[in-house]
Amino acid sequence: MFLLLWVQVSNCQTEKIISGKVVNENFAMAKVDVINMTQKTVVATNNDGEFKIKVAVGDKLVLFVNEFNNYKIIITQKDLDANNLQLNLSKLPIELDEVVISNKFTRAPIVTQEDIDKITLDKQAAAPKVIGAYDGQITNGADFIRMGKGLAKFVKGIFGSDEKDVKAEVIPFKNYLENIFDNKFYTDSLKLKYEDITVFKEYCELDKQATVLMKDVDELRIYEFLIAKSDAFKKMRNY
Repeated sequence: MFLLLWVQVSNCQTEKIISGKVVNENFAMAKVDVINMTQKTVVATNNDGEFKIKVAVGDKLVLFVNEFNNYKIIITQKDLDANNLQLNLSKLPIELDEVVISNKFTRAPIVTQEDIDKITLDKQAAAPKVIGAYDGQITNGADFIRMGKGLAKFVKGIFGSDEKDVKAEVIPFKNYLENIFDNKFYTDSLKLKYEDITVFKEYCELDKQATVLMKDVDELRIYEFLIAKSDAFKKMRNY
């Protein structure tokens, strides 16, 4: 009985709603999306940079903000006990336009901060509303084109010259969504209407970037893509 009680208490202590604050050099960061990549949930900071989010030990929290470095943290028991996350964002160097991507880069292929910033969580960017039929492109589609160019030298193994071989390996994006994400993810995390879920999946699949993502399935990049697409979709549907 003692061991059973101990296990129950332990489990209770490993998951709870904790408080936190996002700052940059002691200045509060408002309207920043704090993403729990493990539980696939998102919350936004208030005007004082504060937020509350449900986490468990081992959960990965990620922040993407324009002009700032990515922020990632793995939740520990100490974080749960303290109940006071202080997430300090740091500015990107201003010389970003002088960075040159070369073939000498030897680490594993990654998405650069510039690429991510242009395709994720850019809530401040003004986007025209779409009137009429959707043409298969997102509102800020040019950002995805630029992303593809910036990553071309990183992912030669994915973007091979033999297009027939590549197409044979692609998993239908809509099938992937149906297998990985349940309806609650779309309504609670992406803030979509329940009746729009099926249309949204088809909307995502029309984007050429969805096919690209299926060549090297990376949950983080797919999650970023879905957030960007949901923003464009909601503007198109006049949410």
